[in-house]
Amino acid sequence: MIVRYSPRATRDLEAIREYLEKRSPRGAFNVLTAIYAAVEFARRHPVAAQLTNVPEVRAKIVHRYRFKNRRN
Repeated sequence: MIVRYSPRATRDLEAIREYLEKRSPRGAFNVLTAIYAAVEFARRHPVAAQLTNVPEVRAKIVHRYRFKNRRN
């Protein structure tokens, strides 16, 4: 599976990093590491990730941090 980040996803990841890094650089690193690990899991095991309402797009929730984008 090929993973592509939309411009919005790239902006969201940068915003997460900026927000958390101000509060805890180590925490920012841990959260982003968990996000990228979830992306890698979905890349390696695409059918294990949740289906979405967007064709050919699946979601993997990072349960430890419980972040989920609520926007459409």
